[in-house]
Amino acid sequence: ALAIAGGVGAVGLLILVINPLLGQALRTNAPERVLMILVGIAIFGTAAVTEASGLHMVLGAYAAGVLLPDKIRHMAADKLDMPTSMLLLPFFFLSAGLDAHISGSDTTVWAIFLAGMLVCTLVKVLATILAARLGGENFAFGTMAGILLQTKGLMELVIVTVFRDIGLVSGQTYSALVLVALASTALTMPLTKIFLPHLGEAMDRSGVRPVAMISVGRNASPR
Repeated sequence: ALAIAGGVGAVGLLILVINPLLGQALRTNAPERVLMILVGIAIFGTAAVTEASGLHMVLGAYAAGVLLPDKIRHMAADKLDMPTSMLLLPFFFLSAGLDAHISGSDTTVWAIFLAGMLVCTLVKVLATILAARLGGENFAFGTMAGILLQTKGLMELVIVTVFRDIGLVSGQTYSALVLVALASTALTMPLTKIFLPHLGEAMDRSGVRPVAMISVGRNASPR
């Protein structure tokens, strides 16, 4: 009940308090620094509410990112993306690495790692191929899409960190999943370079493709 109340409270804080203040600031042409201060209050305020209620602070910050007005979201992304990526993300990865305890003799960690790699790589590629075929795309498109979907390192680290903090996974499972996130993400470009020369032409004959897939295909295909 407390967790539900915290989630509702965080959303209510955004919709009933923060967003009206931001709307008023936009209408009065408030300085950009004022808008960024309000964004900071929204992020840390909702994170504090969800953390205090037993949910994770990440959920409150995520809610702020989703529910802020579109103009403010774009402005915040322009102003905060580079500092966040350059200054804060390295510390997050450092923390994730320090919290992982990996030993070559710990068979439990390596068993979870191998099972995780099987699910995250082979099963994901097969599922993506199936989804592509059901959507009218060909085998080559599904294979390359499944390979590119291996780039999930940051999100997986965030999720397993949240799960560890709230006690859903053990330290061994956390350590193994950190390895899975790093290994599966690192495989993406080598696998792309191996398979794309063989599947590129067949992929071009598939249906309408996202711009990102077209760009990857053109940049990596052999001349």
